[in-house]
Amino acid sequence: LFRGLGVPGIANVEITPEFATKLGASFGAYLKKGATVVTSRDSHPASRMVKRALLSGLCSVGVNCIDVQAMPLPLARAAIRFNGAQGGVNLRVDPENPRNMVVEFFDNRGIYLTKNAERKIETIYFREDYGRADMREVGQITPAPTTVEQYSRLFLSQIREKDIERRRFRVVVDYAYSGIATVLPEILGRLGCDVVALNAYTDWRRKPQNAEDRQAMIGNLADVVRTLKADLGVLFYSNGERLELVDEQGQTLYGARLLATLASLVAQTRPGSRIAAPVTAPSAVEKVLAATSGSVVRTKTDPRFLMTVASVPAEKIAFAGDLEGGFVFPEFHPAFDGLFAFARVLEMLSWLQRPLSAFAAELPPMHLAAETVRCPWDVKGAVMRSLTEEAQSLPGQVELLD
Repeated sequence: LFRGLGVPGIANVEITPEFATKLGASFGAYLKKGATVVTSRDSHPASRMVKRALLSGLCSVGVNCIDVQAMPLPLARAAIRFNGAQGGVNLRVDPENPRNMVVEFFDNRGIYLTKNAERKIETIYFREDYGRADMREVGQITPAPTTVEQYSRLFLSQIREKDIERRRFRVVVDYAYSGIATVLPEILGRLGCDVVALNAYTDWRRKPQNAEDRQAMIGNLADVVRTLKADLGVLFYSNGERLELVDEQGQTLYGARLLATLASLVAQTRPGSRIAAPVTAPSAVEKVLAATSGSVVRTKTDPRFLMTVASVPAEKIAFAGDLEGGFVFPEFHPAFDGLFAFARVLEMLSWLQRPLSAFAAELPPMHLAAETVRCPWDVKGAVMRSLTEEAQSLPGQVELLD
């Protein structure tokens, strides 16, 4: 059932209401009767339909549901902690395949379930090992009308408002037709920013579906930043989880370059910091941190491992990020949050009193090449063994973390 971020499939073909009901019951049985789950979705009608079926499955095994409805993913994750829930479920169009939808499951911290937990849910699903609750114990569905207010209050408590307000940033924000247009404007207003908003309304038909759509949007954003002589621009995507930045010169920062730039900002504002990055991130990240006696913890490429490391207090991670625009500041929340990451960028720029382009220009050279090769599941082990044997004979460092 589980592949990638969760349980993907074509809505109403593979992810049917019947399937969702059974899947919800399986997750509820894993959490046990009397548990509380936060449910959320994106604005697509198929997500609304499937979520209602999933709610029925959860309630049928005695699990109570707090429904935050159509909510940006960072807020839905945070709502799990606000309400002391034992888990969460989110339904959205699959960011890796716009023809699919994906059902994502979270633990009580708002981060992805472990592989072991996913296997337990699969076992319950295939064995149909969920006991229906007695009529008197059926779970309740409760709305959560104060989620945005709770999130904004926690958000602003972690940001030095006055420092950003004094800088009077002029920013261009492309909301990419997502629900964060109902959350972020008030926060940026509190931070004293002069904001030019683009695509600031919800429309599931016009949201970017792939890298080409985002490329067109980021090109338009760069033109607006240059024309208006703004301090920087930002494009939010993946339901508010991820972002791309444009500096004051209209140059786009994304992928490894964006990760290294944010790592540099963190290193200069918090010397000696410890950050987390996937094993595929360039070695330039280590060079950036070394300048201020910082260090880098390498993780597997799956986002759950990055979030898990960031959530462990003993690791003392100040910042974590991947190559797809997902960033974590654990003192606020141990999961990707594009809104908070952008506010933290503004805060760090206000402290350092330099433009964003200056930090990108200081980065060491980075050279990355990547290719995706499809591999049948039944030969995965043989391919991994062959690659490992081949790598052992090569000069240089061999990393077998992932």
